[in-house]
Amino acid sequence: MNSKVQFRLACEGDVEETYRIFLRANEDLNRRLGRQVDIQSHSLPARALSVRRNGLRYDSERFWVAEHDRSLVGFGLAIRRRSFWYLAAMHVLPEYQSCGVGRELFRRCLGDPAHLPPTLLTISDASNIVSTGLYARFGLLPQTAIIHLEGPTKPFGQGTVTLRPVDVKGAQHCFGQLDQLVLGETRPEDHHAWGLVPGLIPYLVCEGDRIVGYIYIDRAGALGPAAVEQQNLLCPAISAALEVLGAGEAPVARLRIPSTARETLAALLSAGFRFDTCINLFLTSCPFGRLPLYLFSGADALF
Repeated sequence: MNSKVQFRLACEGDVEETYRIFLRANEDLNRRLGRQVDIQSHSLPARALSVRRNGLRYDSERFWVAEHDRSLVGFGLAIRRRSFWYLAAMHVLPEYQSCGVGRELFRRCLGDPAHLPPTLLTISDASNIVSTGLYARFGLLPQTAIIHLEGPTKPFGQGTVTLRPVDVKGAQHCFGQLDQLVLGETRPEDHHAWGLVPGLIPYLVCEGDRIVGYIYIDRAGALGPAAVEQQNLLCPAISAALEVLGAGEAPVARLRIPSTARETLAALLSAGFRFDTCINLFLTSCPFGRLPLYLFSGADALF
């Protein structure tokens, strides 16, 4: 390199370029691993861009880019939600990897270690040992695997709950109660991001007249995030969501489920779902949440 890589806070003009960096970095990783993946169909660009703009709104001091010769070569975005810090995305162009760019982006997104919340979180591709090793050096270790599944858009006989579409703003109290129960924290900022995505609809999960969970359904086929009060409600919530998808135009359903939700995972595989794309690791600095009650976000960088 003829000049040094520079680092600065991101701005609105960087949003779409950071998504292109994400695509290039992932395409390179998949090529090296021999994986055939249509990245855009799994990341859904509208959702990815909404997350970045949400980062500018709520976490601008944790959204950094790396530049070389006036071109972006990498970026990192972290969010802070009072009791936890989460690295939502960090990607570096292939030709700038293994040069310390990722490590410096991580450090800048982390901020002042003396003022960090008690829990640090991120998600890493299980096949990317370089990134996973970097996070481990900062104390983030695997808590669970995140299994990507793809399957038919039809219910599988779990008809004990109903779904009710809601407006994000009007349902914030319900979201907050469920997130507090399952994740130990409210996160209205993230629900705000999902609420701005066209075609992504939040539903409350109801058992009779009682609200027992929520689930987001994307008309493109992605399910999640979802949170339920009890483990035995996750299967019925997913089954009801598949019925909604089946009435639309999505050819397949995709979701990301923690490996600790063993009964739900087994039920999905029995219903014709199969492993899709890759396996991720949910890395934490200490035990976090009640993950068997949860589906990770179906198609973006928020968990």
